[in-house]
Amino acid sequence: MSFLSSIPPTKDLVFIYTRTPLCTLCIKLVDACEKIQGTYSIVFLTEDKLVVVHDPFGFCPLIMGRHSNDAVVFASKTCTLDLIKATYERKVFPNEVIVVEKNGLQSLYLMTHPQPKQCIFEHIYFALPNSVVFGKSVYNSHRQFREILATQSPVNCDVVIAVPNSGVVATLGYAAKARVPFQQGLISSTA
Repeated sequence: MSFLSSIPPTKDLVFIYTRTPLCTLCIKLVDACEKIQGTYSIVFLTEDKLVVVHDPFGFCPLIMGRHSNDAVVFASKTCTLDLIKATYERKVFPNEVIVVEKNGLQSLYLMTHPQPKQCIFEHIYFALPNSVVFGKSVYNSHRQFREILATQSPVNCDVVIAVPNSGVVATLGYAAKARVPFQQGLISSTA
């Protein structure tokens, strides 16, 4: 389907889905997802179902949790579950389709993909330090990345200053490994 190659995968999905003559929602969805390329996490709601689809690569994190009222919830970061007082149950796997209905949920898998690919920016920039992404603590990842940087690319400096807010934990790791004092030099303003 070369005519679709320049538009986002979700638009491909809608285009293919609306033109698929198959009968049930899940069959149409699986058929459409097997034809599109790219990365996506899709959540949509019908009158009686919540359907979640994760792309073949698992490029961005997608997790499932459960609220105290037993509702199934989905998010990209574990810290989101904390905000709504839900508990983490598991990650949504690459190629997985989860259908949540009143009487429970069912999991289906699209075709297999041999090598999942994870977005490195989730650990470097997007995710908050209090989250777990791709099974790893973002806080620990931020510190470890900068400890490696301090070892491989040392600099002669008097202090290390972070760019708030995403760079603070990483800078603490660099400062600790380089044995250079951490100082606050920039302040984030919400005004």
